[in-house]
Amino acid sequence: MASGTLTIRARPLRIAFLVDPKDRHALLRAIEASTFLWGGTCNPIIPVYTRTPRTWEPQRIRRLPQPEEIITGYIDAFDPDLIVPVGLCESREFQVGHREIIKINELIGDIAETHTPQFGLGFLEVLADFVDKEFKFKRNDDLTLMFPKLPKTHGLFLASVFGKLPAQAEQVIDRYYGKHLEVKFPQPTLDNFVELLEPLNVFPRRLTSWSLEHQPLREPQLFFCNANNPLDIIDYWNLRAAGYYVVPIPIQISGLETVKKFARDFIEENYRPYRHNPNMFNRTIIQKSRTVSEDDMKTFCDSLNISLGENKQEPKYSLRWWYPRLWDAWARENTQEGVEKPYAHKVDIQIADDQERLELRSYDPKIKSFQEYSGEPRFANDFSFRFYDSKEPMAEVFPESSRELSSAIGIGYRNWRFSNSGPIFLAYNEQDLIFLELPRAESVMIEWLRELGWKVSLSPSGRMAAQLVKQLGGISGIWWLGHKGLIELLAELEKESGMPRPAVIGRLNQMKTKHGLDFDSEIILERLIKTSAMKLGAKIQCPICTRHNWYELDALNYQTDCRFCLSNFDVPVQSPKNIEWTYRAHGPFASSVSQGAFSVLLVLKFLKGNFTSDNKVTPLFSYTAKKDEHELEADLTCLYSPSNWRVSSPQIVHAECKSFNGFEIADIDRMDFLAREFPGSVLIFATLKETLSSAEIISIKKMVESQRSKRLLGQVNSPVIILTGTELFSPSGAPECWQGKGGALNKFSDNRIGWEDLFSIADATQQLYLGLPSWHEFTEAEWNKKRDTK
Repeated sequence: MASGTLTIRARPLRIAFLVDPKDRHALLRAIEASTFLWGGTCNPIIPVYTRTPRTWEPQRIRRLPQPEEIITGYIDAFDPDLIVPVGLCESREFQVGHREIIKINELIGDIAETHTPQFGLGFLEVLADFVDKEFKFKRNDDLTLMFPKLPKTHGLFLASVFGKLPAQAEQVIDRYYGKHLEVKFPQPTLDNFVELLEPLNVFPRRLTSWSLEHQPLREPQLFFCNANNPLDIIDYWNLRAAGYYVVPIPIQISGLETVKKFARDFIEENYRPYRHNPNMFNRTIIQKSRTVSEDDMKTFCDSLNISLGENKQEPKYSLRWWYPRLWDAWARENTQEGVEKPYAHKVDIQIADDQERLELRSYDPKIKSFQEYSGEPRFANDFSFRFYDSKEPMAEVFPESSRELSSAIGIGYRNWRFSNSGPIFLAYNEQDLIFLELPRAESVMIEWLRELGWKVSLSPSGRMAAQLVKQLGGISGIWWLGHKGLIELLAELEKESGMPRPAVIGRLNQMKTKHGLDFDSEIILERLIKTSAMKLGAKIQCPICTRHNWYELDALNYQTDCRFCLSNFDVPVQSPKNIEWTYRAHGPFASSVSQGAFSVLLVLKFLKGNFTSDNKVTPLFSYTAKKDEHELEADLTCLYSPSNWRVSSPQIVHAECKSFNGFEIADIDRMDFLAREFPGSVLIFATLKETLSSAEIISIKKMVESQRSKRLLGQVNSPVIILTGTELFSPSGAPECWQGKGGALNKFSDNRIGWEDLFSIADATQQLYLGLPSWHEFTEAEWNKKRDTK
């Protein structure tokens, strides 16, 4: 059915703690719980406000985010499996999507009784595995296991640096390990804590990352902060949880010479040339917290007296005045202010072409656990699919959804969670059984829409498009249809008498010469025959009515019937020259039947990108859907995930597809309804024509201007893309599809607009086909209007 690769990543449970920054006790409990859990250092602590403080974004140019937006943004960024409100937050209600909310006591359970948490793997299991593997033999380095004794003064800050175990866990460790382990018990203070941050010192917070893969390196950071401010402590914790290599420098000790020396050594150690470009250097970011002043940070930096580097154009450090916007989707997707999610190990499983289902065992962490069954998930497996030669569209992108979506991929309802990154299997035991159906795109999309309240019915054109994909051998086969001349040839092959082989080859050669294409006409003909796009038959004249009939090979006999006069006559086998062998379009490839479907498939080809692209798409072809008294219709709806360095959630894409006819007001209204029902989705108007009529331009432009106005106000909006035959028939996509086309098209051919960047493509096509200014020009003009009216 489909061949491809299933990638499974074993990882800790991801848990997000909701804490009011004013509730210092709750913050300490969140740190204690995280320290007791495997992977706890990567668990975010999300600040919960009743009113967002003005210091949240002091350099902001947009409105201050609402508290609910901050919570939702952090949850989207870290994608936790569980949500744990702590302290004052326990009595509040939160919108957390399809995630489970539990109490902190339920998370940890009775440590004295079981030694393990109720959810996840616990510190004692990690400690036992670490000791067994690292101290089994005599070491020749200074690796040291230490359990710092934290003071009350600045204890909350020091707990965020070294971790702090619940009292019950400390008692169990003393009872079972106190006499057998060589453990140091230093007493850190604010003045001396940096001395304990040597790489070979393993303290509880570092131990929670045991056996996790190293996260991708980012520029190292010194976090200049206030050790007494809970928000700074939360921000420091979350920077580290997001994958940043960060060390705090509290303002309270910034004048100490030991701290300055530590900072200088840190900066010098991390100043080195890039491996692939010796003229560029890694450098340290000195990150300002939200609560310290710029002047104080400048004073500290000046006091370091850092010398210039070898390359004076590449300073050894740079200052960052804003806190990374981890909660902001735009910042995560368009900058490097995203979140890296750790895992223990991964495995790639090859999917054979004849497989329809998989029977697997969960891939367990490489940690020896106590094998205590708690009745709750202990770790997770992330699933990621990549299909190559599927004969029907398969699901590579999944929506965030409830466990109900598990009906589209297999059994094990309570084990599954569906996030924007894909299906997640929550394992309750080691070697849990996993029964998995290979996910069909149609099943996943219909179940997702059903969960949103829509009852879906595929339209005839949708079934035709699915059949075309099957005949073409999968989505990759759509490239064979990606030329206007080929679709015109299929239209001519619908004629009653068909077209002889020399004429077909001649048309293909003509198409090749006219458009400068690089293909072998014989290979194209062979491909068309193998996919049953056309069939060979005999053109024979009836001796009674003298009309010509066409018969497929399997219908040809020594005697046959005339379809015009219904007479029976002998095939002229004695005169083979009176039999002409010709090709005719066959089945779903008949242009009169499938021209609309051709357009749908070419949009899908555009989204998938060229052969080197790794874009992922989960499509649903033409359908109608009903919910209550409402009804919607789309020629194509899909979930789209771009192949680029950005960390982004899947995008919902709706397309209205035409062959060579025009868009009508009803088409615009349908797309406008889709934009309201699916806020933020991308809308595509696609036609096989190369230009739009003036009426089409006016109608679509009105919709685009409405969406642009929403975007200018910071509201959820839908970018609109216009695709014509220029883009749909191009083998290369944007911007290469505009090269050599003349006029305004040439203007965009050199722009760096990639296949995956739908927002940039929307901006470009709105300029090309609607005559609108660019988004940058539009916003500049609007801001100038506002400034002039003041």
